[in-house]
Amino acid sequence: MKNKVFISFKMHDDNGRVTRDYYLAKELYDRLNTENIDVFFSDVSILNSARADYKRKIDEELDIANLMVLVATKPEYANSSWVRYEWDSFFNDILSGGKKGEFISLLESSNVLDFPRTIRQTQSFNMEEDGLNKLIQFIKKYFEINSSVEEGTKSHKGGSSYGYDIGNEKERLKIQTIEESKNDYQNIKNIFESIGADSFNVLDFGCSMGENTFRVFNNFGDSVNLLGIDKFEKCVNEFNEKMPDNYRAVCLDADKNSFSDDLKRTMVECGVNAFHLVYCALSLHHTADTLSVLKVLWDFILPGGFIYVRTCDDGLKMGYPDKNYAIKSIIEKTSKVKGVSDRFHGRKMYSYLKKAKFVDIKCRSFSISTADKDVLDRYALFSNTFLWRKNYFKRALDEAMIDNEEQIKHALDEYNWCLSKTDEIEDMFNDLNFYYEYSISIFEAKKRVFD
Repeated sequence: MKNKVFISFKMHDDNGRVTRDYYLAKELYDRLNTENIDVFFSDVSILNSARADYKRKIDEELDIANLMVLVATKPEYANSSWVRYEWDSFFNDILSGGKKGEFISLLESSNVLDFPRTIRQTQSFNMEEDGLNKLIQFIKKYFEINSSVEEGTKSHKGGSSYGYDIGNEKERLKIQTIEESKNDYQNIKNIFESIGADSFNVLDFGCSMGENTFRVFNNFGDSVNLLGIDKFEKCVNEFNEKMPDNYRAVCLDADKNSFSDDLKRTMVECGVNAFHLVYCALSLHHTADTLSVLKVLWDFILPGGFIYVRTCDDGLKMGYPDKNYAIKSIIEKTSKVKGVSDRFHGRKMYSYLKKAKFVDIKCRSFSISTADKDVLDRYALFSNTFLWRKNYFKRALDEAMIDNEEQIKHALDEYNWCLSKTDEIEDMFNDLNFYYEYSISIFEAKKRVFD
């Protein structure tokens, strides 16, 4: 890949005056040019263009850049509308594995701790400590090292679908599995014992990449013949690459009208007549019509077989102290973003299962909290329940009509609001006096033997 630096900075202050950030960024741009390093530096003509044209150009440059430098003299400049969009988007691409790159910053501030945590935790240079010269040396060395690595590399990992690879979603799902699936094995063991068979056909609805699947079902060994389904091909491919021979995953979309026929055909291909257990771990809330999906799944469960649902409900999240009601506000606003999954799904499951003709419905829950957790574990909880929300706001911005400036402005304002609120909640989690708790909802239900 051609080496390219993206310089992010705020051009004007609130009074319309050119900021010191601009002059620092311009000096960096000029110095890098003398080193024959390709640099994107948004000049006045781009900054004054229509929002749609500006966003299009910025996104193009973010895609091809492999090193970003944020230049900021004040924390509020780093958090300003387009600047935050630029560096947060770039950093998310790195976290997701969709980009090989580095995010660094050139700061001029007496208190670096006032900047967002991402900036504080990544490489930064301070102007008061000969930062500009040190930064340029760092960039030269970075490209020298990575160019030599690139020459010996025949292929690299590319980007992938939004559903699992925007931001650090793949890592978040691993954290989620560890925290939330801990009771699933024993619960399912009890179900299998009640069925009393020697082997069990299991449908893993929304199997993702198999992290949760393996953790829950591995101890059952060869007694489980498992079919996983997921709508994302990347997840299915990764599942099949690492799972044992008695596990197999296929790409199926439960929101399609053909879902029932597609599942029936897949079962025939896999030699499965019906399932002893349908396992749904944090997957049904992503469907457009949960009740319709449950009715389809009911058809493929053996009489006397079970469905096991673990789901979520944002109404079961609470924290204290939260003087600005940050948790309540981000939960409410997330639920209104276009395309978001059902964030209040847990309270509906009993009714859905009842209407889908399941019987002997058992409901249980357990809580996860920050009590007695260290800083790293607290951050894991924060990441699992809040950090991902910005992905929905980012997607809404990406999907804003390119020729509708007002729509883009609204989506950008919402995205930056979410980033600000997420920063506020993260600071709360880092206060050891702050307490956070949420509940996991689990439902077991049975298909009647004679119906």
